[in-house]
Amino acid sequence: MYAQLRIFDTGNDSADELIARLQSDIASVYTACDGFVGYFVVGSHSHTIETVRIFYDKLTFDAATEAAHAAQEQIAADLAPDVDDYRLAGEIVISEWA
Repeated sequence: MYAQLRIFDTGNDSADELIARLQSDIASVYTACDGFVGYFVVGSHSHTIETVRIFYDKLTFDAATEAAHAAQEQIAADLAPDVDDYRLAGEIVISEWA
């Protein structure tokens, strides 16, 4: 499996707006893609959120990234002055589930 962790710092209190946009504009794109395993959004502070998306492999991850590109670009254009993000992606090497 392949995953990406992304940390967004809005620098202000617009995390709720970003979360709403991820839910309305991005989540459904990922869930419709082949290889989709999971998508999680974690709100840790009023201005910081983390997302985790998991796909079967890098090939399906890359296809989903391309499918969501236009929506991601629109969100970035709407929130660009306010949002910084950090990305970490790679193969899942340990996976334990209940």
